[in-house]
Amino acid sequence: CQNLCDNQPSLFTEVIENQNENSIDLTNNNFLDKKMIQAFGATLLKSELGDIEDVWYSRWQRVINLNSRQYDLPGGAVGREFVDLLNMEIKMLNSGLTKSERFITFLVAILQRDSMVKKGTDVRRLLKRRMDAWKDEQFEALIYEVERCANHQRKQSSTEFGDEHIIKIFTRLMLRR
Repeated sequence: CQNLCDNQPSLFTEVIENQNENSIDLTNNNFLDKKMIQAFGATLLKSELGDIEDVWYSRWQRVINLNSRQYDLPGGAVGREFVDLLNMEIKMLNSGLTKSERFITFLVAILQRDSMVKKGTDVRRLLKRRMDAWKDEQFEALIYEVERCANHQRKQSSTEFGDEHIIKIFTRLMLRR
């Protein structure tokens, strides 16, 4: 392995060599900019390539700023369908067809917890409905639902909890698999 590793320069080695040749100033580092554009469609620092008017950027801004909780992924057919959709989103991101904002929005939009849905069968039904809406490209409706659920959670969580309640929740979370 040592001979193979010595003969083939790694990306890390390229970055170090480029840093030494140019300077540590990241704003003028063309190599790093090229790699970031290749991977994410924009440079590391804020740039003109990151289109603020982009639909997925605005959707991502809306969901990422929410203080929300997500469901654990259920097993069975619903869990497999979610993984298949997630795999499709990753493939589209890898091929450059979509941006990373869509991928993150997908995760939040599908798994967002609804305080009114607690039973396993109801959770599966909710997740299935959301995945169907995602397939039907009803993105705005999903994001509106995510915002509604997160705002409802924020109102509920603003109440003061006593020590007994905090201990009960802590114990439940620690015993959880």
